[in-house]
Amino acid sequence: MNASNFRILKMLILALAFVSLFWQEKLGLNIVLFTLLVIPTLREEFRDSWNSRVVIFTTITTVLSAILIMINNSLLSIFVYLSSFIAMVGFVHQHKLNSLYQAFFLTICNTINTPFQTADLVKDAPLPAALSPSKMRKVLTSIVPVGVISFFYFIYYVANPNFANLSDQFWSQFSWISQFDISWPI
Repeated sequence: MNASNFRILKMLILALAFVSLFWQEKLGLNIVLFTLLVIPTLREEFRDSWNSRVVIFTTITTVLSAILIMINNSLLSIFVYLSSFIAMVGFVHQHKLNSLYQAFFLTICNTINTPFQTADLVKDAPLPAALSPSKMRKVLTSIVPVGVISFFYFIYYVANPNFANLSDQFWSQFSWISQFDISWPI
């Protein structure tokens, strides 16, 4: 795995861990932890930027504003944190930028451009040996029976009320899976 793919994977895992651990939680300690995990990741990827005073200053202000969110969770402190975080990322990517406007613009452009770059990486990636045509044929031939069984299961479920009742009882044992809530916190 090359460095670019590893960086994308690392940031994706970090973001997914943050979302799964702190979903529908108020910002506080979680944003401090997220910031303290993002900064070493950025430092590892952009080593040349950390000699710049602007990068160090925006990093310190980002950490301080994250701590202020933990102390006083207000809309103003969240806005200051997001502004500081966006500026920090922009200056880390290009430590020779002259203004905050350029840092904001660079971060927003990178945020918009990243999904397209990831799609290009996936599209241009060579097919791994694990997915050879013979193995793909085996995978597809195992999917077809699952589809046929699911089709007849559905027909029998609709046609026979006893089977539907027993099936509902069986699947109710796994109701905890459907209790995962992905709604937006209000």
